[in-house]
Amino acid sequence: MTLRSSVFRRLTRLDAVLAAGGVLGLLVYLVLLPTQHPLGAARYAPGPAEAQALAEAFLAEKGYPVEGLKAKASLRRNARLLNALQATHGRPEAVRWLGEAPAALPAFYWEVHFEGRGGEEEEDPVPLYFVRLGQDGAVWEFRRFPEAFGRPPPSVVNVEPPEARDPPRRVDRRVLQAVMAPPLPTEASPLLAALTDSMLAASFAFDAPDSLWRQPPPTSWQGDPELIRTMAEGQERGVQIRIGLGPGAAVALARQHLAPLPWAGPAFRADSVWRPPDAEGRTARVRFARTEPLLGQALHAEVEVGAAGVLRDLELTFNPGAEAPFSGTVQRVADALQVGFIVIMVLVLVAAFFRRLAARLIDGRAALVDGVLLGLLMSTVMALYDGFGFEGLGVSVWIQLLIRGGIALVVGAATAVFAMVVSAAADSMTRAVWPEKLRVSSLLRLGAYHNVYTGRALVRGTLLGLGLLGLSVLFLALFPAAAVAFAEDEGMLVATSLQPMAMTAASVGVEGFFILLILLLGLGTYAYRLRSSPAPAVGVVALGAMLMQAAPPDLAAAPYMAGLAAVWGLVLGVAFWRFDFVTAFVAYFVAGVLWYLGEGWLVDGTPVWVDVLLAGLLIGGILVLGLVGVASGRTRREVGEYVPAYIRDLTQQERLKQEIAIARQVQTSLLPHRMPDVEGLDVAAMCLAALDIGGDYYDFIEIEPGRLAVVVGDVSGKGTQAAFYMTLTKGILQTLAYEGLAPAEGVRRLNEHFRRMAPRGTFISLIYGVFDVAARTFTFVRAGHNPVILKRAAHPAAEFLQPAGMAIGLAPAAVFAQHLEEVTLTLHRGDVLVFYTDGFSEAMNAARAQYGDERLAEKVGDVGRRSAGEILRAVTEDVHHFVEAVGRHDDMTMVVLKLSRRTDPVSAVSVRRQAQA
Repeated sequence: MTLRSSVFRRLTRLDAVLAAGGVLGLLVYLVLLPTQHPLGAARYAPGPAEAQALAEAFLAEKGYPVEGLKAKASLRRNARLLNALQATHGRPEAVRWLGEAPAALPAFYWEVHFEGRGGEEEEDPVPLYFVRLGQDGAVWEFRRFPEAFGRPPPSVVNVEPPEARDPPRRVDRRVLQAVMAPPLPTEASPLLAALTDSMLAASFAFDAPDSLWRQPPPTSWQGDPELIRTMAEGQERGVQIRIGLGPGAAVALARQHLAPLPWAGPAFRADSVWRPPDAEGRTARVRFARTEPLLGQALHAEVEVGAAGVLRDLELTFNPGAEAPFSGTVQRVADALQVGFIVIMVLVLVAAFFRRLAARLIDGRAALVDGVLLGLLMSTVMALYDGFGFEGLGVSVWIQLLIRGGIALVVGAATAVFAMVVSAAADSMTRAVWPEKLRVSSLLRLGAYHNVYTGRALVRGTLLGLGLLGLSVLFLALFPAAAVAFAEDEGMLVATSLQPMAMTAASVGVEGFFILLILLLGLGTYAYRLRSSPAPAVGVVALGAMLMQAAPPDLAAAPYMAGLAAVWGLVLGVAFWRFDFVTAFVAYFVAGVLWYLGEGWLVDGTPVWVDVLLAGLLIGGILVLGLVGVASGRTRREVGEYVPAYIRDLTQQERLKQEIAIARQVQTSLLPHRMPDVEGLDVAAMCLAALDIGGDYYDFIEIEPGRLAVVVGDVSGKGTQAAFYMTLTKGILQTLAYEGLAPAEGVRRLNEHFRRMAPRGTFISLIYGVFDVAARTFTFVRAGHNPVILKRAAHPAAEFLQPAGMAIGLAPAAVFAQHLEEVTLTLHRGDVLVFYTDGFSEAMNAARAQYGDERLAEKVGDVGRRSAGEILRAVTEDVHHFVEAVGRHDDMTMVVLKLSRRTDPVSAVSVRRQAQA
């Protein structure tokens, strides 16, 4: 049989529908997504090397040395601008405009960081400045790190000349010439060119009164030829001339730096000028505002310029002062609901974990596998993440590796512990409701993937994931107002990950596991347990997905995000109900990885296309592995069934409970159910076991009319073994009693039989006696048992009867017979005999004080005038009050005989209850 025929034979019509949906979803994803996603308008151009060269040329033009500096270029996306464009024009229009005019606004830009060497050690990196360029190579921003991070200018070791360390004292002659030369007479221009840089840098300063700053600045400024002549003369004589510049000069100098930039132009006007407080008049900042919005976006540019024309800082701001798009009340409420729902579900699972741990209902093996796997995946994410922002911190490579490794270990360990807790709780909850949903999960934990069950889950999950991708793209096409959300100024995958595919796969694995664990194994299982119907469970899962915003496509507007998340929740909930957890997880994983790696083929020229190819191979490998598993035909018989240890323990406990219940029924059936009907004898008895099965027993044997044998015994130990020997003893004694033997002879022969049948160390203490109605005598022996309490009607106090005797099974026949004493009592009307086991006399209270034989005898003396049943009840209540809430720790048995007139038979009290703690 071929592989194809084996697969088709084991797949159903539903699998064919899933296959068609998967292929269609993949086509929709590939064809429609570039027209619906803003990343479709991005280009990986001009490229890192060219962007670095353009940035270096810009710095060199502005007078900043770049020789010997280390540069790093990365493509980034302007999140605030992308979100604002979608909010203003709608996503499809924003995508169209970005594709037609990508250079008009820097929705995607290159950021080039420059570092020098300096500090306490020459190998320490020192951040200097960064340049941002549009995808057409035009500069948009220039920032100096010392100012950007509020730090003093670094002492740069390998940057010369020395004046490079103090840029405000340098000169930009091009800017000065452009500002001052046109208004100057022809004869003054050569004088300006002849002035040295040091003379110019030292002469110019912004020193207009503070009241003139931050006011609407002058629209023009003209240089003074007389000042130029004065400076030239001063240079000849070696005299320094100081020239004070006002707001107009600052605007003119700043505009010279704006003029070459493609986005500036005449639409920008200066609206305020001020001097940085720590610049001592050597620099000024000028803010320009665009008079007309550009594609609905307000633009401000701030330029910091030195008095000698040097550019210090160039910063572009979009929609200054405006609230970030899609951050209104609805979004804040949605975010609060998301966080609140996740916190509540996590707390519920943690509480369930501790409850089930206390009840020993936790599968530790499964939890450990999940915890280790999730911990490794999270460590991988942290180790491969390259967005920690080391560029602006001046941290060496070794320190970066140390920090990265420490973060990976700590976060991975924390994730592992958390995963073990919530996975164990959710797994236990689900196994109690619908364990079939975890069959494949259990097989995968055992490494059993080559079977039909795992194969079907992998195939179905892959196809379902491709279908989810198509549904997500169709959702974007159907709702143009649904904007794709971008996190604040994120770098592209190639800039934020050392290996995009591995990091994406690991992060989606962790994300999908926790999301589906909460939704399916937590919320869905709870809903199914309440209603035992899949429809409410799937609906609750969809609702939970809405609250969690549980879908990899991140949409900016809360209502649309909730709608898309509901679609995902509905599909995954149906997959879980119809198939199992692994199928739903694989679907989430496949769709999530391909969605996050969409950048690899949406962005023209990006190197992430290699990672997309690797992801395709990974997903194809999952599909092939599933098909091979299906073709193997290995079912439950060949694979076996994984049963958690706690379930095996529970099964064994249930079996033991059933066996104990049967033993308890047998033991109960062996005890008398009614008191003997003997003329002139009032009888009451009870037996309470400390465990389900006890070792105490009592019995009444009517040897012949008018003769009644009474037995009270206590087998060493408790539980099933004690009950077994109690049953054995009862059978032997009944046989010996019917032979008409005297009590001493009967107990002697019982000892012989018991020693032959029971192991050494097992013994029985008992009282065995025969009551003769006609003679009104009671002849008995005590085989190592508690004494008999005798309460004479004529005396107020009770007394102990304690003839010699050894416990059954302790000694050989000769020794046993030598120490056995038989006693005959003559009884009168109203006399009371009480037989009991040590469960009464050794009953212990919270202070660990024993009830005692003396107190027992005293109580019998106090109530001795009552009937046998009332005496038994009074003594039992007194013992229970004494021990309070401590409960029984040993079996408690008592028989009360009272000589009286005719007494109606009374049912025996034979109770089997587990001792209370």
